[in-house]
Amino acid sequence: ILSDEEKRAEYDKWGSFKGGSAWSTGFGEPFAQGTDIEVALNIPFMDAAKGATRSVFYEAVTTCKTCQGRGTKAGKKRDVCISCKGSGVRSLSVASGFRMQVTCDECGAEDGMRVRIPKKGDAPFDSEGLPGDLIVRVRVAPHKTFKRQGSNVFVEAQVPFHTAILGGSIRVPTIDGDVELNVPAGSQPDQQMVMKTRGIRKIGTSYRGDQIV
Repeated sequence: ILSDEEKRAEYDKWGSFKGGSAWSTGFGEPFAQGTDIEVALNIPFMDAAKGATRSVFYEAVTTCKTCQGRGTKAGKKRDVCISCKGSGVRSLSVASGFRMQVTCDECGAEDGMRVRIPKKGDAPFDSEGLPGDLIVRVRVAPHKTFKRQGSNVFVEAQVPFHTAILGGSIRVPTIDGDVELNVPAGSQPDQQMVMKTRGIRKIGTSYRGDQIV
């Protein structure tokens, strides 16, 4: 049963959803693969920087569990399955309980990145095929204090005049909390200071970027 009118119209026109692919059984009979689903996930800057777990809710076509995609009741040849009206598939209003870690050693989260989760998309109308994938597009909200460039974080800090002339220390914010920053004597306006490994974890590694003040 299709509750999405666009998907229904597309299936009526083409006999399947565009964007699906096929895979072979090894005997020359290809099975259609279900369509990929793309959803947007909006997260705050700090969640992207430090990591967080988010639930993703979406609608997907799934194989009818009552008839296992056969379209008829188990053990019956002619009785149409009541649950799916013989289509072999049903539409889930919400696919809940799926959770993803938006930042870890293997992935990391940057604005605009796409995370692909295999076999979490639509089931094919040929029940023998594989489901498509779920593609999560991450959108990271801007932060009022931190600006990100790759793995590095940029922060502006106000330095008292006497500290800039004589040297000293100031408190500056980092993604891990406020820390002391030593200011050398004779510091100039707009001078940049690098705080090593105070940035964001680089995607796919355990390396952390720097914070530039």
